[in-house]
Amino acid sequence: MRKMKNKKTGKNVTVSEYIMLKHCCYEYYVIGKNHDDDDTVEILVYGDEIEQTMVSLSGIHANIAFRTKDLDSLLPVPGWKWV
Repeated sequence: MRKMKNKKTGKNVTVSEYIMLKHCCYEYYVIGKNHDDDDTVEILVYGDEIEQTMVSLSGIHANIAFRTKDLDSLLPVPGWKWV
């Protein structure tokens, strides 16, 4: 896990996993889990825009190109920084 801070708002999130999808270069930074459903996670999405949303891991499983919990060599989302 690694903490990331929004440079503009000061909001902090804890990133537990990074996922890159096969199509259209979407990057998912997993920042939380749904306590009622282990399959649904809260993510910070870096793609056409940067947004925060929920996603089903089983729903994206076939589209995952790369997935890691080793966050030390990754860049943060633009406009965010590792803290």
